[in-house]
Amino acid sequence: MTQTRDRGEVIGRYRASFALPAIAYAATFAFALGAHTLIHTQWSALLPAAVAALAIASFLENLQHAWVLTSEQIIANTGILVRDTKVVRLDRITDMRVRAPLLSSLLGTGAVQISTAGSDGYELTIFRQHRADKIEAQIAKAKREYLHRHPSNAPA
Repeated sequence: MTQTRDRGEVIGRYRASFALPAIAYAATFAFALGAHTLIHTQWSALLPAAVAALAIASFLENLQHAWVLTSEQIIANTGILVRDTKVVRLDRITDMRVRAPLLSSLLGTGAVQISTAGSDGYELTIFRQHRADKIEAQIAKAKREYLHRHPSNAPA
């Protein structure tokens, strides 16, 4: 495993799946123009350009979000041109839940929402992940191991 500078041993790296937005964009596009119109009229010439645009948009959206789970914290990086980094220490996590709306469930993706001490609602969301339940279990295990190594940080 690799080491991040003063942030612990890297346990997992995650990126948002771009399959879900690509399918959602394609479905919206097909619904808006109508499948019959796309196949039987001059609009069919736009189909390759629309598919390429959807693929590029999905890929760029995927590049915007990355998460790293280390033995001490979760690091969230967002943005393409301007990067924003958010750090959540494992000992500050108070609640986690996996959320998978209907379309996400059908595609096998979901989100892990993480709440920390002193925050209202969920402070961090690791979204559009395949097997989000496994990621939640991995975070919970990392938190237990962290609290075992640092008993003074364990909640009372």
